[in-house]
Amino acid sequence: METSKNRMSRRGWLEASLVIGAAGFVVKPSFGQFKTTQKPESGANDSNKPSKKPPVDASLGDVEPLERTTLGTGPRYGEAKTQKWRFGISMKAKSTATTEMYGYIPVPQGWPEQVISDEQEDFSPDIRVTFEELSGVRVMVVQFAALRPGQEAKAILTCEIKTQPILAPEDTGVYRIPTRLDKAMQQYLRPTPKITMPAKARAIPKETGYSKTGTTWAELRKIYDYILKTYSFDKACGIYDTDQVLRGKRGNAFGVNGLFVAVCRSLGIPARIVWTLPSNCHCEFYLEDGESHGFWFPADLTQRGMFGKRESTGPVFQRGDSFQPPWDRSQRLHMLNESIKAGAVGEKPDHKYIREPAM
Repeated sequence: METSKNRMSRRGWLEASLVIGAAGFVVKPSFGQFKTTQKPESGANDSNKPSKKPPVDASLGDVEPLERTTLGTGPRYGEAKTQKWRFGISMKAKSTATTEMYGYIPVPQGWPEQVISDEQEDFSPDIRVTFEELSGVRVMVVQFAALRPGQEAKAILTCEIKTQPILAPEDTGVYRIPTRLDKAMQQYLRPTPKITMPAKARAIPKETGYSKTGTTWAELRKIYDYILKTYSFDKACGIYDTDQVLRGKRGNAFGVNGLFVAVCRSLGIPARIVWTLPSNCHCEFYLEDGESHGFWFPADLTQRGMFGKRESTGPVFQRGDSFQPPWDRSQRLHMLNESIKAGAVGEKPDHKYIREPAM
């Protein structure tokens, strides 16, 4: 069973760092002898020990939130809203025993506009819980011991999430396309599983009268307004892929926001999708100020006027649109959903994923 020190360690990590779709079973051989959670010995290598802050280049830009107040540039933040959410998985063996299993549960983390201020654990005995950090998302990895017929086990984490709205910067004329990007930022210039950069997307700036000599913010706003006018947002249409959006002139939230991301990337501007709870997304783009300090700014192609700002306080769930799932490194997914790896012996157990507001 987890010790109080382990629980405090996880709380410290959550405070410091901070649905789409269905996931199935993947067969995995037996994992060997099961071990319960133990605190690593002093000096031991702990690859699951959380960092005190997210990767700066991949999540925050290159300026810490407190520094931004001094600089006077970058996004501003409004009053935070507090919500409680539950994340986890429950398992129940059927008529036969199961071998060891893994559950993979994405959970929120801290961002400049978001703080995880509290958490409570509801973990069954004899399970092992660790956390894995990917670019843009944290994953709670739950290892279940073999279950007897009819036996149940669960791992549920309840988080208190404080999220602020993002306000547009006061002086938009100082921002420009970044001139130097490190490897972590370059990933946001490349095509991803569902956001490609076909010729028709690359032609959109020309259709808007985009000028490289104009103010970058104003020129991007032209593209934002053009996409809003030309491509319809259809929540129920199920169109994600950039090519499909271009052909059909419509897309769901991911589709229309992904088109804006594709155009930004074609111009050398890093951009990515931001997934929010309960089941929505918007996008964001990365620009530098006159001192070469970089910042991420939001845009939402499902709502008019949401350029450079985000009024919603729905919790940020994941950032990005190309994830390597920890259960299969050969894949690339546009969003990371819950999944399990079940042992090769016995019936697949009944299972339930939990991602819901806490009552």
